Amino acid sequence: AGAVATHVLSYADRRPMHTSILTGRLWLDELLAGHPGRFYRSMGMNKATFRKLLCKMKLIGGLLDSKHVS
Repeated sequence: AGAVATHVLSYADRRPMHTSILTGRLWLDELLAGHPGRFYRSMGMNKATFRKLLCKMKLIGGLLDSKHVS
């Protein structure tokens, strides 16, 4: 159901998708704040799943901020 909703929303939301010249943290911040379809196409998951995965990776896997992305 989630994939269907993401697919439908990607066509219902008329904001431009591929507009960034940014890299690193700025690109990720823009991606998280932007079009849900663009996020899904770029990351292969929705924003909520990404945030949960990031949290688990920091908590369990010891993921740390890097030079370019925190």
